[in-house]
Amino acid sequence: MLTRVLETIKENSMLKAGDNVICAVSGGADSMALLCALYEIKDELGIKVYAAHLNHSIRGDEAEGDYLFVKNFCQERGIELFYRKVDIPYLAIKMHKSEEEAGREERYRLFYESAEKLGGAKIATGHHKNDRAETVLFNLFRGSGARGMRGIPYKRDNIIRPLLDISRRDTEKFLEQRGILWREDATNKECIYSRNRIRLVILKEIEKLFPDAVEKIVSAAEAVRLDDEYLTHLARESGAFDPGVIDKEKFISLHPSLQGRIIIDALKYWGVSDINAEKMRAVSECVLGATGKRRDLGDGVRIENSYGKIKKVSPDIFKKSEEYIVPVGESLEIKAFDGVWSIKTVDKWEKMRDNKMMILLDADKIEGDVSVRYRKDGDFISPEGMIGTKKLKKVFIDLKIPKEKRDKISLLTKGDEILFIPGIRKTKNYRADENTKNVLAISYKRVD
Repeated sequence: MLTRVLETIKENSMLKAGDNVICAVSGGADSMALLCALYEIKDELGIKVYAAHLNHSIRGDEAEGDYLFVKNFCQERGIELFYRKVDIPYLAIKMHKSEEEAGREERYRLFYESAEKLGGAKIATGHHKNDRAETVLFNLFRGSGARGMRGIPYKRDNIIRPLLDISRRDTEKFLEQRGILWREDATNKECIYSRNRIRLVILKEIEKLFPDAVEKIVSAAEAVRLDDEYLTHLARESGAFDPGVIDKEKFISLHPSLQGRIIIDALKYWGVSDINAEKMRAVSECVLGATGKRRDLGDGVRIENSYGKIKKVSPDIFKKSEEYIVPVGESLEIKAFDGVWSIKTVDKWEKMRDNKMMILLDADKIEGDVSVRYRKDGDFISPEGMIGTKKLKKVFIDLKIPKEKRDKISLLTKGDEILFIPGIRKTKNYRADENTKNVLAISYKRVD
């Protein structure tokens, strides 16, 4: 395995003599194999190896055991360990995110901050060949396009993945040969996360029909990677995206394959996270639309078509006369007078808390779109816990909300029906329940 790891590092120019390398270590077989491999070849490469471990506070004593295991391993070998403990369940609720998403963000926060303390360092993660195959399937099902079909890249910025040419079983054999133990995370065997389900159920079934499925998927991903790199080169050479601005005239002259790559580059440049087919379609609609066409892309990013030049514009507070239509299934952020709306459709929501500043609706029960706007004549709500409907004006009067403030309260609506008045009232209609598959999660964060 060491020979293959060295080849991967050299073929992809991952490391050079004098580099500091922080190894992301959970205590599992993959990360332990990575740490051991880097430690054994550090002198040959002329590098210095460190380790970083995050305690998610999800598995109680087991998580503490993981930390002590990694700590002892590092101490025995003189490897400096960066450690942090974070209450991920609490943080996920606070940030309205899944534990999986919140955990990933905190892990990389630790990695980046540790690298900064060293004055710059490479961050090595234990992703291997099986992870790459699983990622290809995951991206295929979520509609990520050709770039997503490449799977996990060998390196990105200062992140490197030396085990991408090594199988999961090979990492375990490597440790067994050296008599090195590893920790098993029970949550990796639970099917509550999409990736776990792909690994434990879908890929297992595929391998029953095609035993070498992982190798075939990875081989296809590599072919896609080469094609994608060339097509991306052609797209960038076209000049349709001059950093920050898409040129409509040049854009429409390109083949759709190149247009898609222009859009991806633009989304990344504008700071949009979680790039998907919906956001790409939103950009395309804005490019092909008339001057003045605007679209919100989430992450506080709004773009506008100004005489054939599509660029990011300031998401100004929307005016009383404006109404933001939100097609169900899209995600975006909207600034109001005293806060920010966050709207997204999710399929993992059991641990999201429906509180006064959040409402969880069944996206499949809502026919048509919803919108964010201020009040107008005829508005009504079917309040939860009450029979029938109630005029919005009566709600404000009953709660003694001053007239001068009523026009500054933004609302989630469906036609004249009010679905959500943040911190005040929620509709009893369209609510998510145990049978809901797609949840429209809407939250509002007040700002001073």
